[in-house]
Amino acid sequence: MTISNPDNSSETLGGTSAEPQGEASASGDQEKKTIGLRSKIRAARAFIKELPVGSTLILGTLIFFAIFAPLLAPHDPIRPVEGIYSYTPAAWKDGGTWSQWLGTDFLGRDVWSRIIYGARVSVIVGLTGTAAAGAIGMVMGVVAGYFGGWVDALIMRVVDAWLAIPTLVLAILLSMTLGASMWNIVLILGVVYWTRYARILRGEVLTLRERDFVKLAQVAGASRTRIITRHIVPNVFNTWMVLASLTVGVVIVAEASLSFLGVGVPAPKPAWGSMLNDARAQLLTGRWWLMAAPAVAIGLTVLGANLFGDWLRVKLDPQQRNL
Repeated sequence: MTISNPDNSSETLGGTSAEPQGEASASGDQEKKTIGLRSKIRAARAFIKELPVGSTLILGTLIFFAIFAPLLAPHDPIRPVEGIYSYTPAAWKDGGTWSQWLGTDFLGRDVWSRIIYGARVSVIVGLTGTAAAGAIGMVMGVVAGYFGGWVDALIMRVVDAWLAIPTLVLAILLSMTLGASMWNIVLILGVVYWTRYARILRGEVLTLRERDFVKLAQVAGASRTRIITRHIVPNVFNTWMVLASLTVGVVIVAEASLSFLGVGVPAPKPAWGSMLNDARAQLLTGRWWLMAAPAVAIGLTVLGANLFGDWLRVKLDPQQRNL
């Protein structure tokens, strides 16, 4: 006769009952993760479908040229094409060839190759210059709005003084002081354009700091740094994104203006602004395409950036989205 041990049976029952519960909990967590991942994928697909076709096509082409410039450019943008003299006509002109369909410049360099490589300069300066301006403006605007008092007054007086100086004049002065280089231009444009972020973000922070969730965080003993990083900055990030998207085109035009004046991206690096400067004398000789090519590239890029910024503003603003 076999005698069962009650203790062993209870342990067995407890073990068998605990094991399915653990498996059920693990499967539930895995299911939640799967559902969350699927919802994120659906949201990403919906976001992509809503992208504006025109601006997405323009900006996508620009970024594609910037990334794959060495593969897309038929010739070296810095050195003259071998066996080609200066000012070769465009392909539709007598004596032109489709291997240099936009002709060559005064040094015999292929214009189309320089346009492609110029996209790389515009993308780098546009994005990094905008990020630099946005970072400075975010810090200044949030600090001024949250702390208020003399800190707010001091920062806003600096902003007022900065805005009193024409941006292009200020950029030229800084470029002549620091020297012309691509990364100096990025720094200069960040210093020049941070004020637009600071003023707008300060106004939003002034409203946010009076909201209940900020007051509750203060009562709970949260530090100022935690309140700013966890409650203030996330709530102004959408506004920051819209400002950044609308600033990219402005920064690209500013870089082209500085390069056109000879204080921007230095030669021989291809930049659309310097190409405009090199070709301006050729309008009188009938070689209009030398100036038209970089001008059209700048115009399309700024148009695409502005259209995308307008779309993003409507997308992130609930009031605009519900109209």
